Amino acid sequence: MSTLTKRDIHIKGEGALHKRRKFVEVRIPSTGAVEQFDCRTRDDKRALKRALMFVEAAERRHGEKVYWNFRGENTFHISTDLGICRTWQEKCSKMKDALISYFFDID
Repeated sequence: MSTLTKRDIHIKGEGALHKRRKFVEVRIPSTGAVEQFDCRTRDDKRALKRALMFVEAAERRHGEKVYWNFRGENTFHISTDLGICRTWQEKCSKMKDALISYFFDID
């Protein structure tokens, strides 16, 4: 007989297992300290918005740029400068422009 863990909980009305809340880990380069912040949401867009606000506050408090990531992810970000595409059309447009400029040098 198998036992259920917290990861196996199914939320009624949703097709997949629930996602866990997002946590942000901020690393201060000068001291090597790690600060953690609970975004208190499962939604990726809301979590990113809250994470950027926390990172901005941490930069003001420490007076330098910080490295941060969401817990469990391997990608670290520097500061609040993210090149985020808001929509799928914007992402496709950027890729198309990059391909055209790579293959066809228009001056």
